[in-house]
Amino acid sequence: MLDFGMNRGDFASELVKRCGCRVIGLEPVPVLFDALATSRHITVEQRALTGRDDIEALLHVNADKAASLVGSFAAPDSDMAVVRGVTLERFMSDHGVQRADLAKFDVEGAEVEALERAPDEVLLQLRQLTVEFHDFVDPSLRPRIMDIHRKMERLGFRRINFSVSDYDVLYLHAELGVRGRDVAVITAQKFWRGARRRLMAKLDPAADKDRW
Repeated sequence: MLDFGMNRGDFASELVKRCGCRVIGLEPVPVLFDALATSRHITVEQRALTGRDDIEALLHVNADKAASLVGSFAAPDSDMAVVRGVTLERFMSDHGVQRADLAKFDVEGAEVEALERAPDEVLLQLRQLTVEFHDFVDPSLRPRIMDIHRKMERLGFRRINFSVSDYDVLYLHAELGVRGRDVAVITAQKFWRGARRRLMAKLDPAADKDRW
């Protein structure tokens, strides 16, 4: 599994716990990267996912540790850090990844250029992509996101949108054989788990149960 924007590593740790899989990821925010625990299952680098290789990218870090390479996403009082950028293609090559069952993109706006510039043959090495697009922050990204949807559909991916905007999108590789009925089941399960999680949080805010 590839995890771009690992944050505190909760998603990666949960996947390892449930599936015993290997996770390779990126977390550019210095304080978050320093706090991440690695293991034989989890590898993390302090680089940022970008559309171009080996660039020095300016990272805007807000007070809540949310960070973005996109200046318009930054709070007025955000701190700045310089990080190295890496493309999806280069990152997979560096780690010898020829196929990944899941890739998570939570990179605060940088997902657009990264997916725009990713070669078709690289995207086809991914069986599932879960992407958090950010047109709700910057509506001008909408046409580019629509182009990415068309690109992925041209490659045979089925798209499932779990949100009114494109905040929570899942692309499924054609080889998975997902049909219309499967989409309905996946969507229902997603919303049920989300509703259950919100209810549990209200009943017991301190609980950390069933984050999915």
